Amino acid sequence: MKRGQTIVGLDLETNGTDIATAAPIQIGIYLPNGATYETLIYWPITIDDWSEEAEKIHGLSQEDIRTSGRSREWATRNIQSFFESHDIHKPWPVGFNVGGFDMAILQHWMPELWLLFSRRTVDLNALCMYLGSIGLPRIESTNPWRWDTLKKRVKRLAKEKMDALGIEGQEHDALYDATLAYFAWEILQDMAEPWVGMVGQAKEGLI
Repeated sequence: MKRGQTIVGLDLETNGTDIATAAPIQIGIYLPNGATYETLIYWPITIDDWSEEAEKIHGLSQEDIRTSGRSREWATRNIQSFFESHDIHKPWPVGFNVGGFDMAILQHWMPELWLLFSRRTVDLNALCMYLGSIGLPRIESTNPWRWDTLKKRVKRLAKEKMDALGIEGQEHDALYDATLAYFAWEILQDMAEPWVGMVGQAKEGLI
């Protein structure tokens, strides 16, 4: 890809599930060369919008954030250095709802970090919906994929690939989910490439 078009896995864990108040407490990034980055983000323990529901999902406590979290400024500088050390400039983040959730939260709470990424995002939910809408075929069935079942299959295949590579972790850890998103992106490309090409040629009257 051209400079500035590198795809990277990105995921956040937050203090709540409401995007209007959710703040980042963990950031995970996965690069195409396999390099990874993860950090906890410190917030004052008096933060008003801590969600016990969210804590049950990601397993991070306020104590974890207070004792192990880094400042937003530190994390931004560190991630910038991480990108520079791998010659990454304005990468495109990929994830499930990465544009509407993760990047929106970064823009609000960590705008300097948000600026390190491209405004272009690769949303895997949207991609699954598109592939379902054009009738991406299933090998084991005459019925095309529905977007939700396609998403489940892609995530399962991504997990299997990660297991084969010895990548450990669990969902709702930011780094694990960022890595999962990157592999899901690769799998979707492999599944869709021949079919999308055929659809395009059919529309142009080539087949």
